[in-house]
Amino acid sequence: MKPYLLILVWLAVGFLLFAGKSGAVCPEAPNDNGICDSMYVEVWPGDEQFQLPGHFARFPIYITHDNPEPVDSIAAFVLPFCYTHNNSSKYCSLSSYWNQILWGTSQRPRSIFRHLPSNDNPVVRNWMMDQYQAGREWNGITLDLDGSSHFWLFLIPSGVEDQRFGPGSRVLLATMTFKLQDSMMVCVDSCFNPTSSRLAFSRSDAVTYIPRHNLPKCQNIGFESPPLLWLSCPYTQAHHTNGDFIAPGVEAQTYDMEMIVSLSANFVGQGVENVRLINVSGLPGWEVRADVAYHVNDHCQEGGAVCLVATGEYGNKDTCYFGINLSNTSPELAVPDSIFALGDHISGFPVSASDMDNDAVSTAMNTFWFAQDSLHPPVNSPSYSGGNPGSFSWLATASDAGTWMASFSATDVCGKADTARVRVLVGMTSCGDCTHDSIMDVADVVYLINYLFKGGTAPDPICRGDVNCSGDADIGDVVLLINYLYKGGTAPCFGCCG
Repeated sequence: MKPYLLILVWLAVGFLLFAGKSGAVCPEAPNDNGICDSMYVEVWPGDEQFQLPGHFARFPIYITHDNPEPVDSIAAFVLPFCYTHNNSSKYCSLSSYWNQILWGTSQRPRSIFRHLPSNDNPVVRNWMMDQYQAGREWNGITLDLDGSSHFWLFLIPSGVEDQRFGPGSRVLLATMTFKLQDSMMVCVDSCFNPTSSRLAFSRSDAVTYIPRHNLPKCQNIGFESPPLLWLSCPYTQAHHTNGDFIAPGVEAQTYDMEMIVSLSANFVGQGVENVRLINVSGLPGWEVRADVAYHVNDHCQEGGAVCLVATGEYGNKDTCYFGINLSNTSPELAVPDSIFALGDHISGFPVSASDMDNDAVSTAMNTFWFAQDSLHPPVNSPSYSGGNPGSFSWLATASDAGTWMASFSATDVCGKADTARVRVLVGMTSCGDCTHDSIMDVADVVYLINYLFKGGTAPDPICRGDVNCSGDADIGDVVLLINYLYKGGTAPCFGCCG
């Protein structure tokens, strides 16, 4: 029987027994009886530095496996990998010459089962090579690779129980050796190759499962020369006011004998002018420092970015950018939610707005309407002084009784606005009219003071003395009434007597 057919038959038996003996505790691989087994693909330390064309990069394959019961020992590995690289003009080869199943001492540098020596680390021993040297060679080994896209390795022992893979943490199983022509990023991933196989471990009872793995694994391989010129920009700045600003921290350095001879700054965007370098030191030279100064003339715009360019005497350049983000915050209106307006009395309130950008803000009354019928006009139109603060004033009449709505807006120099509405509740005189003469004046103040503090006659009904509609007639009602009559304070309510 051909080796590939033997392998496929063996795998078929394994998958048919997928629902066999269990007791797994690994949720990712239900047929893994113990702690989840893992496969790692790493890069061998020190091999990532590119020296000359024809450099070798080694990707070791490690296995971590527990052994909670004899049946859980690993009796077969299926390891299919695909690989890619990002330097299409140069070769990246996983050739059969440098990846072979070899056991002889002179051939071990090209063996996938070699030990990995290192000047800085102890030798990492390959488990398969140790098995061979101990007389427990796995003779069911198939290696398939095409040199440019895939690596497929199948391992199965000859059937002797002590050949099976037992417990171990990060045990080296095999090593893939890439030959690279230049610097590049190499990515290794699990794949179907051949089509009938996938990454799998199999227990000694032929039950198969997929281990944990860290794929895809991508690694930059190679040595990149540092830039001859290096330029660092300041951090992005944000402003919501006009004014003069400084961005510190421009640094330019050269790693060669070429001196830096110029440093320039140019703004691309809107709302910023007079961009210039200040506090420049070390120019010309091998290390130049500076700050960027600029003026925001219109923070209503979006801003932009400053482009910095450092130029060396032989024409080498480096460029960096830092952003200047401009923005504007809307103003905030300050108005009452609602007020009481007494018929035949002038009522009013202030309208003001704040702006965290310290922009100039104007206020305006936009509309005024009767809530019950928006087409019903007031007897007397209200007035609004404008400005910030502004003042709303209205002489309501008995015909205006009900709920009115006043709409206001505040707009800053960038055109951003805030709007708010105020309910104006119009009623006729009752609360505060302690003398029952349909007007409020000093006589009502005296009457309420006599009742509260001198044993005088109570208002009739008593609710006429509840000027603030708190439910009781007390000193607070006296204060509100005096403030209203003589200090332009809040008007008395009109709902206290129902």
